[in-house]
Amino acid sequence: MTNDDVLLVPVTAVSKKGTDNYVWLYDDETQKIKQVRVKLGNADAKQQKIASGLKEVQKSYYQG
Repeated sequence: MTNDDVLLVPVTAVSKKGTDNYVWLYDDETQKIKQVRVKLGNADAKQQKIASGLKEVQKSYYQG
């Protein structure tokens, strides 16, 4: 989901390991889910801006 050319994901889609942040992505080629490191922007109670690490065409996978 984008808003004014900013990539947004639900805050529940972001997980943290140490100081790094990740989202889970579905890979159509391998048909598997993988974890991808992202840099975060601002967030509100429901949505998290992704500053880098994801492209709009990629699908995040989360349980929320």
